[in-house]
Amino acid sequence: MKIESSKVIAAGHSFGGFTAVCAGQSDSRVKALLTIDPWLYLNQKEVVEGTFKLSIPHVTVLSEHFPRLTTFDIFGTISTLFKNSSGAKDAFILKNLYHEQ
Repeated sequence: MKIESSKVIAAGHSFGGFTAVCAGQSDSRVKALLTIDPWLYLNQKEVVEGTFKLSIPHVTVLSEHFPRLTTFDIFGTISTLFKNSSGAKDAFILKNLYHEQ
């Protein structure tokens, strides 16, 4: 089996989701993203300022209770990332689900 390294889809949960987002922003081989509760706290300032954005398709799945783990506005940060990014994007919130489940 040959892996096509020029057409990577990055995926991750929590800090892995943050890592996937960073890879999607910095590595041209990454063509799409799937993140689950991405922990964008480390880049929140850049996201809000509009200097951290994506140009590839991305889907984010959020657990309804993820924001309870933090004091920063995770839904607002992801919404801003989507607003400032190009490429197809969508987000889903899974009701009655916690980050750890």
